[in-house]
Amino acid sequence: MLRLLFKLLFLLPSSIASYGHPAALDVVRRSLTMDLESKMTCVYESLRANSSLNLNIISRTVHNTQILLRLTSPSGEYSEWSEGKDGVFVEHNATENGLFSIVLSFFFHENSR
Repeated sequence: MLRLLFKLLFLLPSSIASYGHPAALDVVRRSLTMDLESKMTCVYESLRANSSLNLNIISRTVHNTQILLRLTSPSGEYSEWSEGKDGVFVEHNATENGLFSIVLSFFFHENSR
């Protein structure tokens, strides 16, 4: 099984903080560790329009892993696949309210000797 450290950093506009200062933001941080049994996994997160989403996905136990990540908006628009070896980082600005799908895909490569 792949143990994956899944960090979410949400920068959400605060109705109270931004009332007096438009640049003020609330910061909500989430750090999740998951044991994944499949090569493709979906996670869902509710976002508001004009919020920023920063995703940092890191493989902690399996090395030489290609990780791909794609976001799908509530209206069905999806981003290009972002990819990295043993980790991937994505920043996204939400343009609509609703439930976003975060799709993760993993490819494992044997170490050559």
